Amino acid sequence: EGLVHVSQVRDGFVENVSSELNVGQEVKVRVISVDETANQLSLSMREQGPFARADPSEWHSGVVTGVQPFGVFVEVTLSGENATGEGLVHVSRMNIS
Repeated sequence: EGLVHVSQVRDGFVENVSSELNVGQEVKVRVISVDETANQLSLSMREQGPFARADPSEWHSGVVTGVQPFGVFVEVTLSGENATGEGLVHVSRMNIS
């Protein structure tokens, strides 16, 4: 038994998990991480797309799609590929002058 974090239910923003899933529903998941000390599995229902191969040191273009007190949601276009995805830039990772 493991946990699928709300961010791993599907691509895009999930406002309410209960509108996406039901108790007893069978789902396809993949293991993201294993914490043997805590006996916990982190799981994902999302397909592993082109962003899994993205180099963290590269910069990519994006458009802000939402602003929250904790950060901004950005639709990102992966450099060199025709792939887009949405992610969160936490306020602690922003360089605001």
